Amino acid sequence: MGLLALAGVHTVWAIVAPATLTMLAHGVHQPCGQTGAVGPFPQAAGAASAINGFLMMLAAFGIGGWLGARMDGTVLPLALGTWFWSVCIALVAWTLVRRHGEPHGH
Repeated sequence: MGLLALAGVHTVWAIVAPATLTMLAHGVHQPCGQTGAVGPFPQAAGAASAINGFLMMLAAFGIGGWLGARMDGTVLPLALGTWFWSVCIALVAWTLVRRHGEPHGH
């Protein structure tokens, strides 16, 4: 989406197709992340789940505020914001999760 927006392709499908891919990826990523956040704390699963949900919504509030302040009538704020956070998630998956993601006892 970011590359298409920067290339000047501002059609509906240039937004819908990458956004659909992002939503599908979120459908896989978010439950796995929730499980990973709660799994190590079975005695406090409710609290761990609540903290994870709170932090996720806090991040959503922050990015929503950022996006709202940068709306300029183009697709660039949405496209570049989505691109930025997708890269952040990929970097976490390729670094922190690989290093610290092995369950205890294995």
